[in-house]
Amino acid sequence: MATETKKMEQRLRVAEMYIVGLAVGIWNFVGESAMALAPEIGEELLKMMEKEMGLEIAGEDAKSVLAEIGRLMVDEFGLCTAADITVDGNSILVQTKDALVEIGLTKHGMASGVEKPFLNVIANTGLAALKRMKIKARCNFAINAANRGFDIKFDLL
Repeated sequence: MATETKKMEQRLRVAEMYIVGLAVGIWNFVGESAMALAPEIGEELLKMMEKEMGLEIAGEDAKSVLAEIGRLMVDEFGLCTAADITVDGNSILVQTKDALVEIGLTKHGMASGVEKPFLNVIANTGLAALKRMKIKARCNFAINAANRGFDIKFDLL
């Protein structure tokens, strides 16, 4: 029988397989249209962050909301060690550092056929928040090997 530590590792592995399996299934079914699902996927986490962690969206600007989502990802979830924000005109760049679990999921999904990754916690939650704020936005993200994280660019339309 497996130890409790081994069981926890296996539960996390099963969760990863489910996430990657869902991503592959969605991609195979709808292709690049899967990108339109990003804010819907992020909405559930957004609700939880509002209810349990005090995230406030009403009356805030896009930069502040994205910065707070990034902070929560660092401080409350430990998904990365930093989430730095840069604004350039109508673009907001969130650069994460040491997002190793998400990089692993992204690479696994791409190796399994997801041509354009559409599952990124900060990207999807940020898009959900912007949608709720009635701000139209596009988002792209790429692995930043130097930071061992992601460059997540929100273009506000």
